[in-house]
Amino acid sequence: MNGGLNVDMERTSKIGRPPLTAPTPQARVLTWLPALALAASLSYTLGELAADVWAGDGLAFDRSVMEAAHTMASPWLTAVMRLVTASASGLVTSGLALGLGLRWWRQVGRRAEAITLLVTLAGSEGLGQGLKLLFARPRPQLFPWLTAARGWSFPSGHTLTATVLGGLLAWLMGWRLSGWRQVALWVGAGLWVVLVGLSRVYLGVHYPSDVLASLAVGGLCLLVALYVHRATVPQPVT
Repeated sequence: MNGGLNVDMERTSKIGRPPLTAPTPQARVLTWLPALALAASLSYTLGELAADVWAGDGLAFDRSVMEAAHTMASPWLTAVMRLVTASASGLVTSGLALGLGLRWWRQVGRRAEAITLLVTLAGSEGLGQGLKLLFARPRPQLFPWLTAARGWSFPSGHTLTATVLGGLLAWLMGWRLSGWRQVALWVGAGLWVVLVGLSRVYLGVHYPSDVLASLAVGGLCLLVALYVHRATVPQPVT
């Protein structure tokens, strides 16, 4: 038995991560409950927004928020927001996801993470495009756009991509970390998502409700992906 323990410890040290264990049934139940509550909240938010957009009703906060953002416009802030929005463009995010996916695919014990990353990102992108076609909401015309944009407005594709990719990276990389490193990773991912959403409103190419809908859709996609990953991949011993 000691020999087997030594072999496990040696493997752990070579891989460079803590020993792993399968989640217990109790842990899975505790994970389900808050996830279901969050899923219900996100679904309700998305349903309310979608109903208003489908009916053609304008959301009262859309115009007021966009007008407030427009009053802050300045050349340097516009340049910053263009960089932020470019960080969530299809070219950048696809390149990052493919690069990480291929790297993880080649590493021992990380193929499930590569599959989770690529499948979830591709699926959320397809879902976002489907919703755009379904609702066919024109982009806002309150002010001249400060960046190029095409296609329909609801939901925001950049925000959806940032939500899913940021959440996936924080989870798939963070569950192997602990302490302040894990917290910093999640905080950084959250800030990126918020800034991308704000940039789309500031640049005039999306309503705030488009951004909120993307956060809800992205959150639901993440919940499914992260639960499947947690239920099927052994987790580090804490």
